[in-house]
Amino acid sequence: MLERENGATWKECWHCRACVIDCPVSAIEIRYPLPIMMNTFPNHSKINSFVACGIVLAGMVSNISLPFKAVAIPIMGLFEQYSGVTMTFLEYLLYVTSYQVVLFILFPLIGRYILRIDFSVFTAAQIEKKKMDNRQKAGMISLLVMFLGFVLTSMDVPLFPELGLGGVGLLIVIFMLMYQVEGKPVLNMGEVAAKFDWGLFLMMAFIDFVGRPEVGLVATVKMFLSGPLTALSPVVLVVIAIFATVIVSNGLNNWPVVIIFVSILGVVVETVSGINTAAAILAIAVAGYLAFATPAANPGSAIVYGYQDLIKPSTHIKVAAIISMVLAAVTAFIYYPLLSMII
Repeated sequence: MLERENGATWKECWHCRACVIDCPVSAIEIRYPLPIMMNTFPNHSKINSFVACGIVLAGMVSNISLPFKAVAIPIMGLFEQYSGVTMTFLEYLLYVTSYQVVLFILFPLIGRYILRIDFSVFTAAQIEKKKMDNRQKAGMISLLVMFLGFVLTSMDVPLFPELGLGGVGLLIVIFMLMYQVEGKPVLNMGEVAAKFDWGLFLMMAFIDFVGRPEVGLVATVKMFLSGPLTALSPVVLVVIAIFATVIVSNGLNNWPVVIIFVSILGVVVETVSGINTAAAILAIAVAGYLAFATPAANPGSAIVYGYQDLIKPSTHIKVAAIISMVLAAVTAFIYYPLLSMII
């Protein structure tokens, strides 16, 4: 299609790669931004599903990757509530964040050696670099300072252990609210309130309420589960809890599912010995964010299933289920035992 722009005539490129194939001396190369790859290879349903799963997995893992993330803070609170041990910032980096890095390494390996994805189709992909504006730079610097402050709370540095994560975070947030860049504060509370996960906040309040002894829920759960679950070995119990968390999270909200299975675990450990409660809690928490096989698993999966011109739902659910189950197996048979040795 010929068009004229600024006096120049040019032909619109449909990125069909015909010129690359037809060039006798291989002098032409076309590179695409990675998200466009799904549209570039519409006939590769498995590849499109693999890319979509990677994007969703990245979003899910990022929710718990760092200790100051919205979901990570409740995980630390849950850990302390049921294990009786206070987790420091550095310990979270060691126990949880490091495993998120492992998941990112495992993902392409699963695609290459289990799903048999042909990675040669990605050779034309490129990452588009965008520069941050001044407000984004100021926000990034503030977060780095907050990160450093959180690290110092885990060390024997005067004042920081007393401030704790909450104190350090509050000071940085106040600074971000007051410091302005280009006439606007680095942190806009209106935008934060609009994007804040109020459902998670209310769920934490609800869990705190129902978990109290006077409510009686824990006693009721204990009465029904003390028989069948205590007959199983400790290792089998934890493995079942991890896989069940992944499976159920495909139909229900991730965090409530984690809460439910951790609560059940907290009841079972009273009568079953041999379970490393601290390690099991973290393994179950991680497992809750490995679910992306169904549209109900998380918002990202719901969006992916909307692009049925690019993915085949039946193929996508198989690809996502395989990835989820492999990561669940790694969590149950490698991550949990290693945590049990160091916690």
